[in-house]
Amino acid sequence: MKLNLIKKILMINIAVMITGLSFSQEGPVIALRQSVIIENNVVRLTELADVYGMDESTLNLMDSMVIGNTPDVGTRMFYSKSDILKCLRRSKVDTSKIRFTGFNKVEVMQPSTIITEADVMKKASQYIIENFGWDETKTFIKLRNTIAEIIVPKEETELQFSVINGTKLNGIVMLGLNVIQGNEIKKSLKLNFEVKVFEEVWVTNRVIEKDEIINAQDLILSSNNIAISKNMEAMVLSKDEIVGKIAVRKVDKGTVINSNYIARPLLIRKGAIVKLEVDTGILKVTSVGKALDKGFMGDIIRVKNLDSKITIAGKVISSDTVKVGE
Repeated sequence: MKLNLIKKILMINIAVMITGLSFSQEGPVIALRQSVIIENNVVRLTELADVYGMDESTLNLMDSMVIGNTPDVGTRMFYSKSDILKCLRRSKVDTSKIRFTGFNKVEVMQPSTIITEADVMKKASQYIIENFGWDETKTFIKLRNTIAEIIVPKEETELQFSVINGTKLNGIVMLGLNVIQGNEIKKSLKLNFEVKVFEEVWVTNRVIEKDEIINAQDLILSSNNIAISKNMEAMVLSKDEIVGKIAVRKVDKGTVINSNYIARPLLIRKGAIVKLEVDTGILKVTSVGKALDKGFMGDIIRVKNLDSKITIAGKVISSDTVKVGE
């Protein structure tokens, strides 16, 4: 406190030298500041104003004089000339010759960290992209609700996000946000985001009827917002996974192909008469057999050789052929 007082006296002397005024000419002056940020729990007079033109004992008194308390973090408080005069009079200070200059009132705040909507948006976007595994260059995220500034004490602050239970994507992502300092949650919010993710996907270029086999010419690449899909996990992005499959339902033109819309075609039915093929690399031998199981392309099924009556296993390679002996 002694050091602060010496600094104040030096500043006053410099001011006197520059202005050419003396203390006797200037008289006691309290120059109110416009605003101050105070870390302590109490507000002292000399934090609100520059004080000069007084004797050392009065300066010491004012340096320790408490005017009031600091406001809570995130709020502000104003102290005026009348607040200061009341404290001075309570301390038996003669205020008749004191002149007030500067501002009419002083705004007081505590040091704080201000988290803006832009701060939340930036962190939330990073979380959404990482959590869902989307390409940042193809993803567009918009906050649907308005966030007021979040004001917390000036400490290390973490924004912790989580997907709200029961969230169904369909173009909307709902997140919970906890503002954490130390081990304490300072504030919790629920956030609502509109998400668009544009990917090159295969869509139908004509109406495909149920049980119809899909061919390569039935598909075209199109840039679509895949985030509006109700079942993104079932979306098929590879053409090879589509061609040769049958539609399990009617698929309209322009539809993004979903794995729930297609299935492997049943090539061989149980009980069907099929060709059995053995290929040694040198010699290819065929015979006739009966399918004991149904089979899709690539399936291993049991077949009965009609000549030898032996049951063997083979791989379905076409609608009428099973390759055996591998």
